[in-house]
Amino acid sequence: MGRRRWIMWQGLITPSLERFILVADNSGFELNGLILQADEKIPYVVRYRIQVDASWTTRELELELENGGSRTLRLSRSAAGHWTRDGHRLVGFDGCSDVDIEWSPSTNALPIRRLGLSVGQIAGVTATWIRLRSLEIERLDQSYERLADYATTIAPAIS
Repeated sequence: MGRRRWIMWQGLITPSLERFILVADNSGFELNGLILQADEKIPYVVRYRIQVDASWTTRELELELENGGSRTLRLSRSAAGHWTRDGHRLVGFDGCSDVDIEWSPSTNALPIRRLGLSVGQIAGVTATWIRLRSLEIERLDQSYERLADYATTIAPAIS
């Protein structure tokens, strides 16, 4: 097993908690998370595992959603940038380098680490966004701007 780092977040708008563990190895990183969230007074449990390569580009996601029953989702991204959902090719998602899980701040670490922006620099990305109640996926255009130079980041000692 590689080096590990963990972080916990507490939601400020709705009752939620996320535990996020990052493990580094020779081929990249693995993110493992657990989200406890109440959405519209319905409790949800989300477990996820995301594998990214050494450049922080998503390779694979496995996600389980519990809310009275259990549903799963598996996304994969090929080296050529083609996405599949549960083994079936997704049309319209080529060019998305990142996966973004609704309710999860941890998946924002992927483009932040991959882009390596300088202070004041802005970059746009398009992510494969997972809507958690429905497990539907959408293309989501996002913009990241580095506002300051921070002493610590999500994975300073692990990269």
